[in-house]
Amino acid sequence: LDADDYFLPNRYEKALAILESDPSVDGVYEAVGTVCEGEAAAAFWHRAHPDGNLTTITDALAPEDLFDRLIGGRHGYFHTDGILVRRSLFDRTGLFPPHLRMCQDTCMWLKMALAGRLVGGSLDEPVAMRRVHGENRIIRNAGEQAYYGYLVCEELLHWMPSEWVTPGRL
Repeated sequence: LDADDYFLPNRYEKALAILESDPSVDGVYEAVGTVCEGEAAAAFWHRAHPDGNLTTITDALAPEDLFDRLIGGRHGYFHTDGILVRRSLFDRTGLFPPHLRMCQDTCMWLKMALAGRLVGGSLDEPVAMRRVHGENRIIRNAGEQAYYGYLVCEELLHWMPSEWVTPGRL
């Protein structure tokens, strides 16, 4: 949880129920709401997210399709505040890449989507709220985002076993 964000009541209720009922599931992603503080933050947010204030996966996705759908970008995405994973999944992905100043979470969720079985929990109601304001790194460093997107791709290609690298993923 980022220092300026917050969980909503019963944050883990649905995700824990899913994990407890199915040992084959490695993690559960859920929707995160957004609170914009100030006109500039709201303008930034709505330019990048014209569909609203909910960060979520928009369609039910099979775990084996999640990575390719996240890369394709047409089914939404999930946020750090809305994912719960088993510790054992880190054994397959490693830890967050420390050399990435930004987008290290995006890189981790992509690794986890490829290496594990992540399923959707609460996708239409937020389990946490993200605050957007002028001091967010993503706003202050918006010009660097494309560069860090490139670094995420580079990290994934170095991390990924060769049999997972397919022409569609390149």
